[in-house]
Amino acid sequence: MNANSAQLAIEQLQQGIAKQRAGQISAALSHYQRAAKLDPSNAQVWHLLGVCALQSGNLALAAKHFRTCLKLNPESAETYNNLGVALRRMGRHGEAVDAFRSALAIRRDYASAAYNLGLSFEAMNVPGEAENAYRHALQSNANDFNSVNALGNLLFRTQRTAEAVPLLKLARRLQPDNGHANGVLAQALLQLDLS
Repeated sequence: MNANSAQLAIEQLQQGIAKQRAGQISAALSHYQRAAKLDPSNAQVWHLLGVCALQSGNLALAAKHFRTCLKLNPESAETYNNLGVALRRMGRHGEAVDAFRSALAIRRDYASAAYNLGLSFEAMNVPGEAENAYRHALQSNANDFNSVNALGNLLFRTQRTAEAVPLLKLARRLQPDNGHANGVLAQALLQLDLS
């Protein structure tokens, strides 16, 4: 690859990022594909190709692109997290757990990866590990609605209502218009009143 090809690849990458930010996924994808042809060693291009595939629901292709990115840049916590999301959505929870753990090994305070790890453990029916993952996420970001809500719901489902209520109340404060969060909180409060 010559310097001209590398420069053209960067230009295509930048145009793709602008299109993606504007919500024009198919246009962004075209730019990323051109960039990948011009410079197949650019890890960022493969990551963004994976993101486009993930956003469009092509999970197998997303996983393939994320794996290509990781061969070029094995220290990308974001790519491991996104690979885990694709694998989880395909129902490959064990592989997803490995990907999320790899993301957390690179960046310990990665709340999104910890939250996603919890979701995979819940899908595998391992509530103790899910709880640990959600608590890990909350150590990094105590006001992350997804983690607060997931942990509150998990505690409520596992008959730990008194522990769940403060989290469910926090979830409601974080997203007061979230119908599901309000409904679970109401059920938990009712259960406490009846006990």
